[in-house]
Amino acid sequence: MVFAQGLASPEAGSRNIDMGTRLYPATNDIATIEKLAGVPAGTKAILDRLTAEGEKISAETGDEFAVFDHIRTNEDAARLDSFITFGWGKVSYKIIAELGYDGCYGGTKNPEHVEKIAIYNEVPEEDIKTLIESGGVWWG
Repeated sequence: MVFAQGLASPEAGSRNIDMGTRLYPATNDIATIEKLAGVPAGTKAILDRLTAEGEKISAETGDEFAVFDHIRTNEDAARLDSFITFGWGKVSYKIIAELGYDGCYGGTKNPEHVEKIAIYNEVPEEDIKTLIESGGVWWG
């Protein structure tokens, strides 16, 4: 996955509390992720370039926020970076539990469940069909 799946895993220790369990699309397809994030095609390449440049600046200056700051020089790259990190935000445990899944970490490709979870978590309507066609959702 493109996403940092370990952020809310038991191995992440105390970060579990800080991060919460978030909802993400279950796909590795960059074009789909860009579409769901609402950014133009090709934004992931820009994000990768800005990240590399920011890492170089950080190494040269010791500024631990250089990567973050450098990414934010491009609005679309910043939006994509936030989507990759946070997805659609914290997932609702209520709907996850009602559908019989573990609330801390899991996923589904079941079209009916994907739709219910997406609607309950306020995923834009136009993105739900894309989610169903591209592999469903995961939370963690």
